[in-house]
Amino acid sequence: RKVGSFAFEKCEQLKELVFNDNVIFEDGGCFEQCTSLTKLDVPFSYMKHVYTATESEKKIFMRLGIKVLNVMKSEEIVEKVFKFDNFCDTLCDVSNHADYVHLGDLDMFDNDSNYLSEHPRVYIPTTIVKADIGCYNFNNPIEKLLISENAFLLNESNFYVNNANRIQIPSTVTKIPKCCFSRSKLEEFVVPPNVREIGTEAFSDSMSLTSLYIPKSVTKIGKRVVAGCTNLNSIVFEDGRTFDIGKETEDQENIHNVTPNTTKLNYNVEFPLNSTRIEVPSSVTKICYTFFKKYKNLCEIVFPTTIKKFESLIFDECNKLTKISFCSCLNKSDNSNMHNIEQFKKLFFKTVAVSYAFYLQMKAFGYTFYNVNYYTSDYDLYGTKVDFSVIKYIYNQDKNVILNNTNSLKSYI
Repeated sequence: RKVGSFAFEKCEQLKELVFNDNVIFEDGGCFEQCTSLTKLDVPFSYMKHVYTATESEKKIFMRLGIKVLNVMKSEEIVEKVFKFDNFCDTLCDVSNHADYVHLGDLDMFDNDSNYLSEHPRVYIPTTIVKADIGCYNFNNPIEKLLISENAFLLNESNFYVNNANRIQIPSTVTKIPKCCFSRSKLEEFVVPPNVREIGTEAFSDSMSLTSLYIPKSVTKIGKRVVAGCTNLNSIVFEDGRTFDIGKETEDQENIHNVTPNTTKLNYNVEFPLNSTRIEVPSSVTKICYTFFKKYKNLCEIVFPTTIKKFESLIFDECNKLTKISFCSCLNKSDNSNMHNIEQFKKLFFKTVAVSYAFYLQMKAFGYTFYNVNYYTSDYDLYGTKVDFSVIKYIYNQDKNVILNNTNSLKSYI
């Protein structure tokens, strides 16, 4: 059903490959350097419009009479210093072995910049006036990240860094965003003198952080700002304020049982984990993202008509769920109770976002959801052999926009 990128790379003795019409190839490069191929049976329409071939693959396809419109550009750079003259070039597949990266005369730094953390030192120059920075998920951390004064002129506080041992942010920054350095590798940090606010969980779970300096300009500090920073032993406030490090670094996510007064179902509250039936209290007005995911034995849920907001994927991994019912909190003798339930039920199935897999699961029991999203997990299960007529979004993007654009489609399927 699915073949990974570069799956048959360097299989130089391979002569024949036959795939069924339902196969999906991930990204491209699957037949890189398969120079002995004399027969390759693949879905021609998919290869032509969706598959992304390498330059060497294109030659193989031409020899075998297979047409491919999308070609991957690759470039290996071995200079001591690599300079980006045009940031759009980074859309290509670049293998960079330079010691330093020079961003040249760029004026925009896109959020695809996270790959830069492969380099020991990264400097973002003064020509940058708009930066959307995310440096994370790499085993080889940045030794030092330097961000110039102008970087956030157009979108201040839009950055997230957890893969730098040291970071120097500009004095123009007035706010440290929420979760900005969460789970970071920082060992010590001095908040710039013009910062007025530090967001919620800004440094949370940064196990390497040992000291933090906060200037007198800071007047607002969010919750759990250093929660989980178990090695933090020094927080110095310029204005002499005190801080209970032991209390503030504790994991403050205490879990409470759901009660008749609970108004929000989130990670702070829970029903018994082995529940097979859950009746949501009428006090609840909001159910948060993937709330029911932890209840692996859940077979039935009863919802009150008081709920005002359902976040996405509340039924994620509820594989045993077979029954959904509704109750009204009103106590009247006329038919208004039934009317309220029917109105709520109609709104529920129209608006609650579910995966395609969950849609199929509940349809088998007589429930039809209309806000269906095709997620990565659905792709792994069904590939593209799905009923797109019932799907509203593909990976949270409008289905119609994606299906009408083959260049966009290959990025999502």
